[in-house]
Amino acid sequence: MVVGALRAAVYGVQLAREGVQRGDRLDELAGYELGAAATARKLRL
Repeated sequence: MVVGALRAAVYGVQLAREGVQRGDRLDELAGYELGAAATARKLRL
């Protein structure tokens, strides 16, 4: 469970980075949101 949340957080950061490189605000925001949600889930466990 923790590993899954961590993986999702890493994926979110990667998505955000790719969004920044492409200048895509939606991908950037979605990535940060995904990472934050995964982190919050991990902290609740």
